[in-house]
Amino acid sequence: AQQTYQQLLQAERLRMENEYQKKSDEMTRKWLAQLDEEKVRLQKELDQNLADMERLRRKKSQDDEQVIIRRMKDECDQALARQWKLANEQINLVMQIRRLIHHTFS
Repeated sequence: AQQTYQQLLQAERLRMENEYQKKSDEMTRKWLAQLDEEKVRLQKELDQNLADMERLRRKKSQDDEQVIIRRMKDECDQALARQWKLANEQINLVMQIRRLIHHTFS
């Protein structure tokens, strides 16, 4: 009876160890699968963030270019306006000189 009890005890211990090992393996597999899913999700998130950063960098470059282009255009417009003003002043001077010459010699 004692030997039978020892055998039953041994068999139960083996069964429990096997069950523990199975549960442990199953939990490890699930955990690794979750880890892989999380790795994929984080990689997608990282890729998206990098793409967003690149898009923002490109947009900032374009915005900076637009600011520079606008500033250059404004400076050109102002220079052109000054040249027109000077040209008109010179035309007026020429006209005044011609009138003076005309009055003087007529």
